[in-house]
Amino acid sequence: MKTVTMNELAKTYGVEAPKPAHVRNKVCKKCGGIMTNVPGTNLFVCQGNPGKPCDNTTLSAAM
Repeated sequence: MKTVTMNELAKTYGVEAPKPAHVRNKVCKKCGGIMTNVPGTNLFVCQGNPGKPCDNTTLSAAM
């Protein structure tokens, strides 16, 4: 089985590829730091506050 991306499918069928949705950063409920999205996934990882690392992760409902 071969995995095909949406861009490859769009090129094959001659349609415009969907534009990626803007993903907003979340606020960590553990330390209050900024959680950034791992591109292409629904996973958010906390960067922590300056001087205090935090390894909190969360999943969003949609990609």
